[in-house]
Amino acid sequence: MKRGPTKKLEGRYIIIEVAPDGEPIAPEAAAKKYIRQSGCLVRDHIPISIRLWKAYNPSEQRNAVPEREKEWHWNELKKNFTVPAESEESAKHWTLSKMAEQLQTFKKNLTKNYIKKGKTPEFTRDFAKQKDH
Repeated sequence: MKRGPTKKLEGRYIIIEVAPDGEPIAPEAAAKKYIRQSGCLVRDHIPISIRLWKAYNPSEQRNAVPEREKEWHWNELKKNFTVPAESEESAKHWTLSKMAEQLQTFKKNLTKNYIKKGKTPEFTRDFAKQKDH
């Protein structure tokens, strides 16, 4: 049986330990939820028509996720998770990098499972929020 998509979390989780690179590591259950939730936010709120996470030159700016959008995603994640104050900047940097990776993986899987097979996804349940894009 296929695992269903991650849903928006309810409740509050406290991350008590963050690795030097910013990755949440303890408690393990909360850290896993943190990573899954960041992916959920990316899949639900960033249009698949966005090509890049970060623009490397001005001509790519309109095809990249705006900084305010990244900030919004970080703030949404912080509504359910608390990270140690001294690690917040490194956690934010790591999280935004992870979100970039999750967006690319999501788009790669859509390409592999639908475009290369000549299929169109049903824009219900998993893809309902992407229908317009």
